[in-house]
Amino acid sequence: MTSEVVLRRWYIKRPQRSFLVLALVLGASEVALACPVCFRVEENATTDGVHAAVLVLVGVTTVVLGAFARFIAGFVKRESRQSKEPEC
Repeated sequence: MTSEVVLRRWYIKRPQRSFLVLALVLGASEVALACPVCFRVEENATTDGVHAAVLVLVGVTTVVLGAFARFIAGFVKRESRQSKEPEC
């Protein structure tokens, strides 16, 4: 199975997966989304700091994983381009 076929299959299923994840996130209750530290805690400067820290950590993780995925996708694209070129 070539990488192109694998990528094509992934793109076909992607909207269905996205819809499932969106439905799960929107359908989850507030208790399911809260961490044990932040659930039913008074809003003050400490909890605001924790919320900001969590957002920064999630943002950094997302950027690093996205960059890694783009790096791997570049290898896949380059490999598929090279496999189509005739060898001399």
